[in-house]
Order: sequence, then structure tokens, then C-alpha cells
Amino acid sequence: MRFDDGQYQQEIAVLQEKLRASVQKLEEYEARLRGQDEQAQKVLLEYQARLEESEERLRRQQDDKDLQMKSIISRLMSVEEELKKDHSDMQAVVDSKQKIIDAQVCLVCRNMLTNRKHFLCRWH
Repeated sequence: MRFDDGQYQQEIAVLQEKLRASVQKLEEYEARLRGQDEQAQKVLLEYQARLEESEERLRRQQDDKDLQMKSIISRLMSVEEELKKDHSDMQAVVDSKQKIIDAQVCLVCRNMLTNRKHFLCRWH
């Protein structure tokens, strides 16, 4: 089976048409692939932005909680100091009253002794 010049030309034309169609399909696939890649990139950037916003929001919340804890600890320390001072003041009052009681007990004992001496002196 021999091809003549016309058949070769016809075969070349058919192959060139198939090549053009293949090139066109390839360009379409590449364009579609670029579009998908751009869309994927856009979605990735959106997710990255959301992630960064979430991380920032979490950092702010943690900072707020840290400030609240520091404030609570500060208030607790202040209350503790006040309680220590109040305890010290109350202990000073108790000590003062105890001295008064001790002095009154001594006075009562002396009075009792004096009364006893007087009582005994009268009956002797």
C-alpha cells in the first residue's frame, strides 16, 4: 500500500487538525486547572485569614482572662492584708482588755486579803 502525494497531504492535514484540537483541549485543561488553582489559593487564603482571626481572638480572650486573674489575685492579697491588720488590731484590743482583767483580778485579790485581815483583826 503506497500513499501518493495527495494522500500524504491529506494525512498531514488530518494530523494537523488533530494536533490543533489536542492543543486547544490542552489549553482548555490548563485554563481550567489555573482557575481551580486560583480558586484553591483563594480558599486557602480565606482559611488562613479565619485562622489568624481565631488565633488573635483567642489571644485577646487569654489576655483578658489573665488580667481578670491578676485583678482577682490583687484583690485577694489586699483583703488578706486587711484581715491581717484587723486581726492585729483585735489582738491588741484583746491584750489590752486582758491586762485590765488581770489588774482587776489582782485588785479583787488584794481587796479580799485586806478584808480578810480586817475581819480577822476584829475577831481576835
